[in-house]
Amino acid sequence: MSYSIIGAGKVGQSLARAFARKKIEVAIASRRSPEALAPVAKAIGPTIIPKSLQDAVKAEIVLLAIPFGTQKDVAKAAKSWQGKIVIDVTNAYVSLRKNWAIFRPPLSYPRPFPAQDL
Repeated sequence: MSYSIIGAGKVGQSLARAFARKKIEVAIASRRSPEALAPVAKAIGPTIIPKSLQDAVKAEIVLLAIPFGTQKDVAKAAKSWQGKIVIDVTNAYVSLRKNWAIFRPPLSYPRPFPAQDL
């Protein structure tokens, strides 16, 4: 099995540390280049491999740890999502400073994301 984590924020890095503790190789990608992610990956461990978003989406199991609402941008990075396992650990987040009335989740939960809404 091949694994990738898309998102290199707090959640993505926490997931990467969990993989590193078990000495499991996992790609990590974000909007930043692999070179920009290299120091983060190196600090976590040798099994964490920085990759481009286009390369990371080729993994068999993809963990999404991305900002809420950016899933459509990530979905465009793969030619096909058929046959992949996608684990979405993204939280719907709204700043308490913003008006809660404008928050409208794009999908009703709980239900799996259809591939086109990934």
